[in-house]
Amino acid sequence: MQLTQRNVNKRIHIIHYTILAIIFGLLTRLFYLQVIEHEELKKKAENQQRRPIALSKKRGLITDRNGDKNVLAIDTRSISLYAYPKEYNLEKVSMEKMAEKISPIIGKDLQKTKKTLSTRSFIWLKRQLPESYISQIKALKLPGINYVFESKRVYPKKELASSLLGFTGIDNQGLTGIEHSFESVLTGKTEQEKIFLDARGYEVLSQENKAQVTTSKAKTNKIRLTLDENIQHIAERELKKGLDEYKAKRGAAIIMDLDNGDLLALATYPNYDINQYSKFLENPKNWETIKNWAVTDVYEPGSTMKIFSFAAALEKKKTSLNEVIVCPGAIKVDHWTVHDHGTSPSQVRYLKPLDIIKTSSNVGTSIVTRRIPTAEHRDILLKFGFGKPTDSSLSGEVGGIVPKLPWVASRQSTISFGQGIAVTPLQIVTAMSAIVRKGIRIEPRIIKEIVDNDDKVIKQYKSNEIRTLSEDTAEKMRELLIAVVEDKEGTGRATKIPGYVIGGKTGTADKVENGRYSSNVISSFLGFYPAEKPRILEFVLYDSPQTAHFASMTAVPVFKNIASDIIKYLHIPPSQPEELLDKVKRKKLENQ
Repeated sequence: MQLTQRNVNKRIHIIHYTILAIIFGLLTRLFYLQVIEHEELKKKAENQQRRPIALSKKRGLITDRNGDKNVLAIDTRSISLYAYPKEYNLEKVSMEKMAEKISPIIGKDLQKTKKTLSTRSFIWLKRQLPESYISQIKALKLPGINYVFESKRVYPKKELASSLLGFTGIDNQGLTGIEHSFESVLTGKTEQEKIFLDARGYEVLSQENKAQVTTSKAKTNKIRLTLDENIQHIAERELKKGLDEYKAKRGAAIIMDLDNGDLLALATYPNYDINQYSKFLENPKNWETIKNWAVTDVYEPGSTMKIFSFAAALEKKKTSLNEVIVCPGAIKVDHWTVHDHGTSPSQVRYLKPLDIIKTSSNVGTSIVTRRIPTAEHRDILLKFGFGKPTDSSLSGEVGGIVPKLPWVASRQSTISFGQGIAVTPLQIVTAMSAIVRKGIRIEPRIIKEIVDNDDKVIKQYKSNEIRTLSEDTAEKMRELLIAVVEDKEGTGRATKIPGYVIGGKTGTADKVENGRYSSNVISSFLGFYPAEKPRILEFVLYDSPQTAHFASMTAVPVFKNIASDIIKYLHIPPSQPEELLDKVKRKKLENQ
């Protein structure tokens, strides 16, 4: 049957309208997708092509008081390896082969690596690898396996001031120490970076059309501590020597600049390499080393508390420097016996306050202190700063324990010579500052200033000063404490450095363990120099020394070694140069 022209035209029209209908449908669909569904589809595309990753925070420097030339904590660039296993069809590649390539890089065995790769969503494979791993990672050429640059915290001085500085976690967040206490100062805002991926999961470009994204360039601030790196090193070095010699459990040393309250050193020993803290923490017992126990732990101060007991008695006019006090070898207070070391119970001594302090008499201290009304006694201890944290802002600092009233006679007696009251090493240093600064206590300062990346000072810290004693009482106490070192019978005689006058007080306190006094002791020496115009306040403590017992044999010689080096380092001139001349003459005679 032949087609007529009419039929041909009819079919052409049908095809024409069909084509128009298809085009119209396509245009309608295109309009729907491009206009009506534009935003929704755009979001879906972005979700497929871009993945947000929260990167580690960037942190500012921590330096000693001298600024950037003595850096104690700094960020360096590292790389972190990650994967999107499900989204990019990792199952098409042999898990076995992938694990074989990746496991040597991330340091996991084959089975653990396969298990990690089998996860359904984003997974970090290894964080904070050295940059030297980049070539190995690029050579993998595995779909869905990518890396980003991240900040990693590094401590160039390793062990130096480890318990003070603290450390950061895997996300570069402060976990302990200064790093934790001043987290908001050191870090910028945490931002999510977005990376571009192709259909196979390979990273293409960052949002800024650059290579692999890096930690956000957030603005950070730098912290300048009051520490002097050299003085901190001296303190830690000498602490270690003493710890090894006396077989002590641990030791602490604190150095304060009396002009402004600056902590030039705050050392605890044993210490640890902060860069290896995660390995160190594998043993839970090492937490005792990691924490800054000079502010987090309390102890009974023993005879160093006699400083503040006699200061209270002098302030309240309950004794005078000329009073002669009858001191038996032992006395009874509320059925408790108080005795003096090295004396028999029947022995009677006639001691002035200077003699009581320099020989560290418990009996004499108890007799004099119990003349003070208990409420007044407690009040002056609080004025010295006991019972509350200092203004240091150090992480984990505690306030110690000053027992609440009422006090029976035996309670007041034991507190007078440092039992039944608990303090931190930093607290007792702060309290002592009132004695040697003419009655004005100064709070410790560990942060000197906050500066921005352009070294513009944002904030300067200043220590609070509080009138605690009259200047007259403080001067009398200074004289008593000088006698502890300068007098031949003084318990701190071994501290004597030729050419310099030093004042201070020893403390040997029975240690409380498991709720009762043990055979172990806490030995300490708290001193200042040069005594005529005090510039440096120094404290040395040893916990549970084994080869020697008394502070005069443990803390005192270490105090002397630290003081000798600090005097040289700070170029402190001698106040008694004739003693140095005598020393030179003696050496010449010995060499003849």
